[in-house]
Amino acid sequence: MVHYYGSRFDVPHINGQFIIAGLTPPSPYRQVDLKMAVSKRFKFDSNKLEMVSRVLGVDGKVKHEGAMLWRRVQEGDSAAQGRMEVYNLRDTEMLEEVYARLLPWIPGLPNRHLYGGAGCPACGSGQVVRDGKYRTPLGVYPQYHCGDCGSWFRDSHRLQGVEIQAAAL
Repeated sequence: MVHYYGSRFDVPHINGQFIIAGLTPPSPYRQVDLKMAVSKRFKFDSNKLEMVSRVLGVDGKVKHEGAMLWRRVQEGDSAAQGRMEVYNLRDTEMLEEVYARLLPWIPGLPNRHLYGGAGCPACGSGQVVRDGKYRTPLGVYPQYHCGDCGSWFRDSHRLQGVEIQAAAL
């Protein structure tokens, strides 16, 4: 689940509605909170999605009349519901575009290869090149760089490493 500040806002609200409705928790899922990633990795003038999108060259949100629009939507005003739909669609598109720009900067993303395919584990591109070695305290691995999204990643097979001594096991 990719969202912007959803781990602190949307998800707790949704969970509240689940329990009120007598539902059990949903199946476990991974969350990618872009606001948390932005806050940890960058120092922008503001971490609001609107500002971050503009800094990254992504068109911003659709303007609307604020709380009054929400009230009209809840009252069943079909014109207001149409405006809200346009707002929500743009918000979703903007989130996808910001995610694509931030992709190589977000650590710990689920590996796309778990769902099939080959190439970059972040964006799925086949434009990857071997570029150096990645060293851990116990091993050395081939390192790769994605020519599309810019992500760096390593192979799962060691080139060389420390053998764990039988006595330590």
